[in-house]
Amino acid sequence: MDVNALHKDELEFELACRGILDCKTVATMRKFLREILVRELSGESSISFKVPKSCIDNPGNEILVCVNKLSAITSLISEVSQSPESSFIRRIHSRLTHLSNRAKLIIPTEAGDIEKHLSLLKNVQDTLLSLKKLEQEGEEDEEDDVISEHEKDILQKSLGEEAVQIIGQLEKYQNPGKAFLPNDTMSEVPQNRASRSTADQAVLERPREPTHHPYLQRASTFDSGLHKRKLVPIKDWGVKFTGKGSVSVNAFLERVEELKDARNATDEDLFRYAIDFFEDEALVWFRANKGIVDDWSQLVTLLLDTFQHPYYQEELLEEIKRRTQSCQESVMVYMAIMQNMFIRLPTPIPEGQKLLILRRNLQPYLQQAICRDIFDSVREMTSVLRIIERTKLSCDNFKEPTLNKHSLEGDLAYQGNTSRCSGNENRSELAAINDKEVVLTKCWNCRATGHRFRDCTLPKQRLFCYRCGRFGRTTSKCSCNATNKGNDSSESMPADRTPRN
Repeated sequence: MDVNALHKDELEFELACRGILDCKTVATMRKFLREILVRELSGESSISFKVPKSCIDNPGNEILVCVNKLSAITSLISEVSQSPESSFIRRIHSRLTHLSNRAKLIIPTEAGDIEKHLSLLKNVQDTLLSLKKLEQEGEEDEEDDVISEHEKDILQKSLGEEAVQIIGQLEKYQNPGKAFLPNDTMSEVPQNRASRSTADQAVLERPREPTHHPYLQRASTFDSGLHKRKLVPIKDWGVKFTGKGSVSVNAFLERVEELKDARNATDEDLFRYAIDFFEDEALVWFRANKGIVDDWSQLVTLLLDTFQHPYYQEELLEEIKRRTQSCQESVMVYMAIMQNMFIRLPTPIPEGQKLLILRRNLQPYLQQAICRDIFDSVREMTSVLRIIERTKLSCDNFKEPTLNKHSLEGDLAYQGNTSRCSGNENRSELAAINDKEVVLTKCWNCRATGHRFRDCTLPKQRLFCYRCGRFGRTTSKCSCNATNKGNDSSESMPADRTPRN
């Protein structure tokens, strides 16, 4: 990584991802970051990465910062497009890769920020492709710059035997596959290694992968192509499966997959140390079956066949359909829980079915707020629901203005009567009216008060008119047809009024 190519705020961001804050000078930040990268490349570092607070707390501002940086980098690429230099391209590549990884860490929540974030990621990738194309053009120019035989003769006549060594080294540098010095010539490297940066030494001494261009160094340790870091022992993960209790086999496997990348493990590591995962009945099962599987994927398949319910798909889907949102549950938490339940279904269901289930299981005030909205994805619905929930909280906490006789601007202070617009009193009166209507409503089927016949849970017990409730007559033969009295008005008769016989 070309640490010197990064600006101050970019260095601060890279260090914040590694838990290092409040560095005073740019020189200090570069020293710290350079040494950390060398340790990460060698696999000696155990530093865990963290998403900076700016990416979570203020994603909109972080997106704006990244957009401005991308604009500046694009301008630099336009300036060097006519005469690309490898050193300058390396510096641009370092900043652009930092920007790409930085943008991937942003977690937008608002609908507008999500659109800007997606556009930013696309523009960054397009700029990376443009830079790669420019770098390839620079390669072609360097390959065309071949030393002719005439130039070799001139150099040999001038320097003699030393010219042979110089020409040999130049030919090696022109071939990317031979750009590194062989082992028997490493002693010719100058002993004053202090003048060379530690990061450059690490790049020089490790063998180059043929698929990567020799001039483009990785600009961030978030890149998945880095050398494998030290494995955190599985026994220290704190993940256990007993085969019973509240932790299902799907929850256990999901947690293992989450920690696999965070703890620098592979499927081979999981299979080799699998015994550290199991306890009680699950441990007995593992001892009996470990000899019939050859890798982690086979072990997972056998584990699901043993501990997963045979009708897991159908029963989990029914549980999802019954899972409603609690009045004390945030809509963001509820949506996250539902999305995790959808993920655990062995056979995924269509997005439209997910949206239908969520609409039906939300709190009533949320269902009313989105009854006319059309969504294409669960993510889009979640963004809208978050805004609605925030609005409701603001309305619930609303307070009427109070009289302030000591206001600094008396002519602008509220002068009205606060007792006339008490929101709590109005709501109480409305609730009392609704309660009274419920009490006065009488069912024509069971003759009980408090509900209507269309809401009655008992089977139909007698023949009656659906308009006025009269016994023994249907609506078509009832004399109430001569009037305009409808079902809604007739059915809500006072409780002491007996339907006509």
